[in-house]
Amino acid sequence: MEVLLKQFDRFTALVLEGVFDAAQVSGVLQTAGDVLQQEKRDLVVDGSGLSFVDSSGLGCFVSIYKQAQNQGRSFVLVGFPAPIVEVITITKLDRILSIYPGTLESYLAESDSHAG
Repeated sequence: MEVLLKQFDRFTALVLEGVFDAAQVSGVLQTAGDVLQQEKRDLVVDGSGLSFVDSSGLGCFVSIYKQAQNQGRSFVLVGFPAPIVEVITITKLDRILSIYPGTLESYLAESDSHAG
C-alpha cells in the first residue's frame, strides 16, 4: 500500500492507495499520530485509491478518530469506494466516522468555501 501526505491550508490529507490490511496499520497509525499530535492539524484520509480495507484497517480508522477527538481535531474519510463505505455502514462505524462522498478536490473546495 502507498501512503502519501499532502498539506493544505486547513488540514493534512493522508492519501492511501492499494490494500489496507494489518501489515500497514502501525505505519498509518504512526503517520496519523504525527499529524494530529506534532503538527496539530486536522486530518483527512483520502481513500479513493483503496481497493480493500480489512477489519484491522477499519479498527485503525477508529483509533485515529479517537486520537483526533482527544487532540480537538477533526478526522474525515474522503472519497472512499462504495464497497468500502458499505462495509463501514454495515459495521455501523458510519455512526462515529465522518464520511465525505466526493473527491479530495471537492472536499478542499467545500472546506475553503466555509473558511473564514
